[in-house]
Order: sequence, then structure tokens, then C-alpha cells
Amino acid sequence: MKKVYFSKDKAKIVFAVKLSGGVRNVTFSNFGGSYATSDKEEQKAIEDTFYFKKGLVYHTPGPDGEQSDEDESSGSTEIGHVTNIQQAKELLKSSPYDIPYQRLSTPEKILRAAEELNISFPNLKI
Repeated sequence: MKKVYFSKDKAKIVFAVKLSGGVRNVTFSNFGGSYATSDKEEQKAIEDTFYFKKGLVYHTPGPDGEQSDEDESSGSTEIGHVTNIQQAKELLKSSPYDIPYQRLSTPEKILRAAEELNISFPNLKI
């Protein structure tokens, strides 16, 4: 399953992970950029890094239904690291959601778009 990774606060982060076939660079260099991979070995290597363990790099559910934080009873996805409306907006604008910024012009529209995607932000403070 494909996982999409993001850097916290859109930080520039570059690191290498060692894989059985060699070394691969993981780059978050274009402020808000994401990194996607379907390679299980690479996913494990990324998730074993200091950056992931400290929350500097995180992943959200991918478009193919991979949802690690899914609430089984409601079918919604909780994204706990989002604590303000700007973070919610940036998340919805980025891959895999790719919602146009025009649809995210107010807090109400941001929450409506998240609801349409069955996403909730339990730690969001408005």
C-alpha cells in the first residue's frame, strides 16, 4: 500500500535510508512537499528513522485506502497531529487529497471538505 509522508511544519528535511538494494535519499525540500512510496522495505526504513520517531516526518492515509488511524466503527480517519486550521488547510491542499485552495478559504469550508473525505481533526483548536 502506498504511504504519503510529510515533514512537520513544512521543514526542509533530507536523509538517506539503507535498503537491501542500496541507499535511497528521502527529500522534503520544497516547503510542504511530500514523499510517497509503495515499497514496504522503504516504508519500514523511513519509520525507523529519528525523524519519524520524533514526529518530524509523519504519514497520512493514502488514496488507495491505507489508513493507519482509521476509526473502524465510523469509517472516518482521525488525524491527531493537526492542531490549527492552517495545518488542516495545508494537509487538505497537499497530496493525496489535492483540494484546490479556493475551496478552503474559510474555517467552515475547510471543515466541510474534511467531512466530505471522512477526515476528522480531534486536536484542532479553532
